[in-house]
Amino acid sequence: MKRNHFIVVLVAVGLLALGIIFRLHSQKENTVGTTEIPGVPIATQVEPKKPAINVGGTNISAEDLNRMAAEQSKKLESRMGITPDMTPEQVKQKALDWYRSQAGRLVPEQKPIEFYGKVVDENTNGIAGANIHFIWSTASAENGTLTADTVSASDGTFSLVSGTGSGISVYVSKDGYYETKGLNHIDYDPSGSGSSKDNPVLFHFRKKGHGADLVTSQYGLARSLDFSSPRDGSSVRVDFLNRKTGSDGQMEVSQVKPAYGSWQSATSWSYRLTIPDGGFVETSEEFPFQAPESGYQPTVDFNFQKSDPNWTERLDKTYYIAFGNPRRYGRIHVQTSISSGTILQYAINPDGSQNLESN
Repeated sequence: MKRNHFIVVLVAVGLLALGIIFRLHSQKENTVGTTEIPGVPIATQVEPKKPAINVGGTNISAEDLNRMAAEQSKKLESRMGITPDMTPEQVKQKALDWYRSQAGRLVPEQKPIEFYGKVVDENTNGIAGANIHFIWSTASAENGTLTADTVSASDGTFSLVSGTGSGISVYVSKDGYYETKGLNHIDYDPSGSGSSKDNPVLFHFRKKGHGADLVTSQYGLARSLDFSSPRDGSSVRVDFLNRKTGSDGQMEVSQVKPAYGSWQSATSWSYRLTIPDGGFVETSEEFPFQAPESGYQPTVDFNFQKSDPNWTERLDKTYYIAFGNPRRYGRIHVQTSISSGTILQYAINPDGSQNLESN
């Protein structure tokens, strides 16, 4: 993307420079004459009025537009060092010299590439054999980019020391591991953002465990169970195991929200989740794979007033859940807003295990 933008800018600058060359050249070779109308003195002849041109919603006369363009051209000519006494060849050379100087300023700085990284697991132990893919921008390549591939060593380390460039992207993968996105880095300064052999950039992974057959909200291509519920505080129940909503289910959802179409002027709304024979434990873990045995609260209740510091128009929460007798465990990710219904993603272990890692 950066290279494409760079090319577009260069083309635009080049066309502008060439346009000035053409205009000045034309001025030196051509004179503008006045068409004489027989029987009418030249001093009183008036050219037909040209229609106005709409620019950005404003009507501008053709004469004013030409005047504005001429003023901008004169300013650019001045920056280029072009003067009226120059020959067309001198004008051309001045414009091309300026164009080259501007193109040079637009080229990203090329720095020596010296990058060191290390792949580690959840216990910060090095992971051997991880696949590493590098992509970096460089002026020395015909298409502007180069790539390289390697694998991490027995202690998880890897490196790239190769020429110069203006930016480098690093992609790491390993079969049998989850990538910890929140701790992984992708784009770097070509010099390695301060990385060294003794201080490599860390890429965090988590080893996959033994998965279970979970009941989830996935249905075909749909990852979530999306539903609307009454906006007057009346409740609807969610049946996790049968993936439906209605009058029966393990979780109860109720909300008080403004009528559709008037939420922008609303000053309050509320949202409530209840599991009468179990409850919720909020989590921010990237891999919520092990539900806690205790600590569940039966209700989570949100009340938002526009005058309060906690005011928001959107709600996005993740919880471990427990319900039923015998006890079953799961996790849910719930999203809603003052203007919309509920988007619910969940995974339930029907066997009563706290293991929530899927096969």
